[in-house]
Amino acid sequence: MKTKKTFKFSKKTKKPMLFKTSFYLSFYHFLLFFFLISFKINAQEIDTLQKISLQDAIKQALDKNFEIKILEQQKKITQTQNNWGVAGALPRVTGNLGYNFSNTNIKQEFSNGNVINNSGNNTNAINANIGVTWTLWNGNQMFFTKKRLELQTGLVQEQQNFLVQNTIFAVSENYFQILRLQQQIKNVETFIKILQTRVFLAQKSFEIGTKDKTDFLQAKIDLQEQEVLQNTQKNQIRELKTRLNRLTINNPNADFSLSDSLALPKESLEDWKILENKYEKNIQFLILNKQAEILLQNKKEVQAQNYPTVTLNANYNFVNSRNSAGFALLNQSLGPAVGVGVQIPIYNGGITRTNTQVAKINQDINQLQQEQLKINLKNELFVHYQNYQNALKNIEIEKQTIILAEENNKIAEERFKLLQINALQLRQVQLSYIQSLTRLTNAIFEVQMAVLRIKFITNN
Repeated sequence: MKTKKTFKFSKKTKKPMLFKTSFYLSFYHFLLFFFLISFKINAQEIDTLQKISLQDAIKQALDKNFEIKILEQQKKITQTQNNWGVAGALPRVTGNLGYNFSNTNIKQEFSNGNVINNSGNNTNAINANIGVTWTLWNGNQMFFTKKRLELQTGLVQEQQNFLVQNTIFAVSENYFQILRLQQQIKNVETFIKILQTRVFLAQKSFEIGTKDKTDFLQAKIDLQEQEVLQNTQKNQIRELKTRLNRLTINNPNADFSLSDSLALPKESLEDWKILENKYEKNIQFLILNKQAEILLQNKKEVQAQNYPTVTLNANYNFVNSRNSAGFALLNQSLGPAVGVGVQIPIYNGGITRTNTQVAKINQDINQLQQEQLKINLKNELFVHYQNYQNALKNIEIEKQTIILAEENNKIAEERFKLLQINALQLRQVQLSYIQSLTRLTNAIFEVQMAVLRIKFITNN
């Protein structure tokens, strides 16, 4: 009778297995610990990102904008030039001092027969005077010039306001673009979770043989497409953040997070009948109006050259001349002189008439520019207001659509599990859901942009 052999593990054979098991456990714990530490560090980095609100971004952009600072300096120039002296209304005071020396030969014959004949005669002459010239009247040209200088200061101020408004618009548009993409990324993340469920169901169906492998492969393809889209959107956000850093004069690679979220404006727009005439507050329109006033003053300045110029002249003179020979050995005078001068323009080659015609043409050009801008602003206001109204309607529709799409997706997943619908039908239901989320996000963004553009046009 054969006996069965029994095998017994010795302690020596158990030790390697225990050592190997404990090694893997230790290695697993190490990886888990390393992962948790890394996750914690990354989470801390995300939390420590600087949060920027829209108002913060606008303030930084306005405080650091170099073009605004340049216009501020130009405004100081116009303010400095805006005075009665530059306008020509104040007197001009000049002082003159001269000294002359001469060495001449003199020969003089008088009627009584006397003759003077000297050589090497020295003459020393000193001349000094203080003169005042004051334009009393020049066809009111000085007043027209002073008014033009005041208007030029106001023009630079309006140009600075326009640059400020452009900066606010650019920062706000960039900020809203980032918010829109961030919301789109959240939408894609939601869709990815749905697709992951579909991939899992398609894989299980394939493994048990109830579905073809093509369903599983298509689900994987759809999932990877959304992951690529998500990466593209993240890269677009990085580009927009770089652009926002340029607008706020920050380091191009400075990272930050936005403290605001994409939402509807708190205040609704006014009625169209009120908005349609607010184009007159547009800064470009105000700039053209200011330029029209300056052109009018330029024309008046040119036309004033046709009138006489009346000046008051006053001098205080001192003259001292000494001769070593001759009839008058000393000639000296000291005292004031006052007079009035009138300069009457008779002919200057038609320059004044030509300049007047050019000034009139410039006025006509300005008027045409105002009419063109008026039409453009009215059209833009109408288009943006219509987009605003349409987007608000779409938002209400999409909110209801999303509720229906969520319910439809849940039902479709259950029916897919029960083999009541195929993968293509499930895919269409899921696509409808993500498309409704995307349309809602875009509609909210369109409302924000329409409000922003209308405020930009109406200088609100």
